[in-house]
Amino acid sequence: MSILLSPELESNHALAGAVRSVEPILQEHLPRTADANWDLERDSSNREILVLAVSDPWGHSVGKFEPKELANPSGLHGRLSDLVEELKYSVRRVRIEIRDALCTTEQVLALQQRLNAHEEIVQGRPRLFNRVQMGTDPNKMLITDFAIEVDENAADLVKQAIHDSGFNVRGAPLLERDGILDRVRELVRHHLTDPPVLQHAICVRIDDPSDVHLVEIAADAPYLGDGSLEGVAFSAGDAIPGARSLVIYLTSPDDLRLVMDRDPRHPVIRDLLSGNCKFVHPDTTGKAFDRDFPSFHRASQ
Repeated sequence: MSILLSPELESNHALAGAVRSVEPILQEHLPRTADANWDLERDSSNREILVLAVSDPWGHSVGKFEPKELANPSGLHGRLSDLVEELKYSVRRVRIEIRDALCTTEQVLALQQRLNAHEEIVQGRPRLFNRVQMGTDPNKMLITDFAIEVDENAADLVKQAIHDSGFNVRGAPLLERDGILDRVRELVRHHLTDPPVLQHAICVRIDDPSDVHLVEIAADAPYLGDGSLEGVAFSAGDAIPGARSLVIYLTSPDDLRLVMDRDPRHPVIRDLLSGNCKFVHPDTTGKAFDRDFPSFHRASQ
């Protein structure tokens, strides 16, 4: 919690003293996570008006006071209570953290231009935070602790601007990061040249921020017949940059149907049924899968 006075108000010693005298009352109402900033302006009649802006990490509210109101403690309690209540229901602020990145100055400028070009983002009052470290390459810099704070209703637009500028949101699903799904498709194309012959390749558990989960269905895959479906994790290496591991669930069509019958709550089956997946091969729509597995009755059909 901090209570600050603007330089203009500080220069008016009488009003600054009056504001400081009511600081204990303000502290009674101010949440611990909130800050208060007093300023001084003049109204249309050139009268001095005190402006109190209260903010916390999620919202803000502003109240205007005539100097004489500071001399009425009971009335001031009511005004401050209303102001803090307004803060609780104001537009909430969100902090969107961006993954550390080695980037060019042009990338950062492109992000700033995208933020400034969208009126709804501008109205969301974005604030950028970052630390910059220069590396051995004079054309690139390492940006860390990179985040944008914005009104909640503009958060999705900001995330899109971040993605369009070549950055990734920290903690975002791995498959939503730039170029990752393309690398998975390339990997599947390589798998198509080796046995077993893939009929379908589908990404499941698509909200995972660290690993790629890939279901590969092949008619000549060994039939287990025990109703199990377990993934085998491999190091992603350079095949999928930024991924910790690639988890492959290799199964035959009959085994997949058996798992659906016996364990419909299995994470893979649940994702396939709900449509919370991304189809990679032979199409990206899932129509081929629906044709070959009509008994699944996927939610997205």
